[in-house]
Amino acid sequence: MLDVSLIKQEVLAGYPEEVVLVVTSKGTYKVENVAVNKLEHFLISTSDTEKAFAEGLLAVIHSHPNWYACPSASD
Repeated sequence: MLDVSLIKQEVLAGYPEEVVLVVTSKGTYKVENVAVNKLEHFLISTSDTEKAFAEGLLAVIHSHPNWYACPSASD
């Protein structure tokens, strides 16, 4: 269910932007970051959000490029 290799691959490929993945009962996959400032924020589209909830959303994972690996004030 949680594909750590995929998460690492997607985060590295998307650097320096914030990368967003969802974990659902159907698996882990990247969704588009539709934020205006992708270097500092992430935003998931309504359609991706609805799809993730329909698939049994379990978690949202996002990167913190050039920042600490811990929750931010926005998290």
